[in-house]
Amino acid sequence: MASIVPKKRKKGISWYIVYRIPSADGKTIQKWLPCKSESEAKSLLDAVKASETKGEEYSPRVVAPKAYSQVIQINTAMTVAELIERYISKSVKEWDGSTIYNNRHITDDYINPFIGDRLVKDITPMLIQLYYDDLPNHQAKQIKGRKKPAGNISARTVREVHKILRPAMNLAMLWGLLQYNPTIPVGLPKEKKYMRKTWNDSELIYAIRICDDELLKLSISLTFACSLRPGELAGLMWSATSLIDEHGILLEKPSIDINKIITREYISALKESNNRGIIMQFPPIFGKPDSKTVMVLKNPKTEASTRRVYLPLTVARMLLDYKAKQDDEKEILGDDYNDYGLVIAQKNGNPYDVKDISKRFNKFIKSHGLNLVQFMSIRHSSVTTKLKATKGDTKSVQGDTGHSTPEMINTVYAQIRDENRAQTAEIIDDLIFSKLNTENISDSQR
Repeated sequence: MASIVPKKRKKGISWYIVYRIPSADGKTIQKWLPCKSESEAKSLLDAVKASETKGEEYSPRVVAPKAYSQVIQINTAMTVAELIERYISKSVKEWDGSTIYNNRHITDDYINPFIGDRLVKDITPMLIQLYYDDLPNHQAKQIKGRKKPAGNISARTVREVHKILRPAMNLAMLWGLLQYNPTIPVGLPKEKKYMRKTWNDSELIYAIRICDDELLKLSISLTFACSLRPGELAGLMWSATSLIDEHGILLEKPSIDINKIITREYISALKESNNRGIIMQFPPIFGKPDSKTVMVLKNPKTEASTRRVYLPLTVARMLLDYKAKQDDEKEILGDDYNDYGLVIAQKNGNPYDVKDISKRFNKFIKSHGLNLVQFMSIRHSSVTTKLKATKGDTKSVQGDTGHSTPEMINTVYAQIRDENRAQTAEIIDDLIFSKLNTENISDSQR
């Protein structure tokens, strides 16, 4: 029967398992199985005895590394739902919490219920095209907390679906499940162009002038002057402002650095992303410790979003006046003030949720009978006015807005106003049509 045998060597003791198996001539032959240590020999002894009982030479079972075992599983019949789960699991190393949550939401609500149980190998361009064409015929998922009922699935949602399926199918090609990507030749539905309602310059001036809510007045002014997104406004820190010199005198070119934003994120998605890009989580506010979401201070998504914007002197003075009053409030509250260094902060220093700023803005509009626009519209108005002020210098305006390309300025944010078109007609009249009177044309012009 197999046994463990130690042998003395120059470098120490070597361990073997000695056993016997039948030979071709009907006799038995002795086999020596080298082991790295006595403990390894003991762990293998029972397996060697089992092989000896069967009359077979012991052959150690090779355990495939983890990566190879995954490849073996991939070569089996895989569904679309399984493929996307592998794609998301592979990509979470690069995604932040909001991206993870959004992609899981799109997958769970608009992909898996429709084609999730289909085998990847059976997916064709025709099937994907029929699927994309059919999606707008179905009702969209009702967003929790939104009173307005959800309509049908939008063209934008179909495009979000495509953003997940296309790279997932590329992964299937890499793994040898597909010969080509079936999503590439497929046509996507066109999104309807939505023209956001905005204030013109005179409406904006009037709104700022009559606003008696100092924090809201500053919020409107900063958003317009710096072309801020709501999350950028909420995340603006006093440490990112450059307003006065060492003598306390207002700088000729005051500025702010936009390098942080405040958003509300799902806690589960933050954990899955290992808090990627998160600078800090704010404690639960309003006594909701069991909330599924939390407000966070985080880095902007793109490098272009991190930027320096120069302030009009009037807005810089507004900031200085507001800071003086905020410092007075901090001194009065003392330890009860939660000092996060935020410019737009509640009375106790806590951050503002972007939704709360919008609600405050909407209440102001209704109470003064102003044209109904969204708070985000102020950023749009800002871009239009800056394009007019710079005579169409999209590159300059892009530096303020934080877009990665100047094309976004013209295609999305610039509003064409009737007053601008009327001015164009007047200019054309002065240049061309007013000169049609031949009596005013000199001989040299004829």
